[in-house]
Amino acid sequence: MSNEEVLKYAVFAFIAIFLIANLPAKKKPKEKTFVCARCKNESPHTERTIEAWRRKKSKFYCKSCHAKWVESQPRQTRSAYETRRSSGSGCLGFIVIFIAIPISYFIF
Repeated sequence: MSNEEVLKYAVFAFIAIFLIANLPAKKKPKEKTFVCARCKNESPHTERTIEAWRRKKSKFYCKSCHAKWVESQPRQTRSAYETRRSSGSGCLGFIVIFIAIPISYFIF
C-alpha cells in the first residue's frame, strides 16, 4: 500500500472521528428542577435523573432520598447493578480500534 493511500485513509479516519465527536448532544428535560416523589422537595436535575428522564421514567427522587433507597436494598442486588453499570458501552474500545487500523498501515 502506497503512502498516498495511507494518507487518504488517515484523513478519512480523522474526518470520521471529528464528525462522531460533534454529533448532537443527548436531549435533556426542559425543566431545570423536579419535585422529589418521596420528600416533595424541589431539586435540580442530575445526570442520574436526566438519564431516568431519557428512559421515560415519570418519578424522580432527590439525591438524599435515592441514597436512602440504595441503602435499603439488599447488598446482592446493589452489586449486580453496579457490575452491570461498570461494563460500559464499549465506545473506548471502538475508538481505539478505529484509530489503530490506519496507524497499522504505517507500521506494516
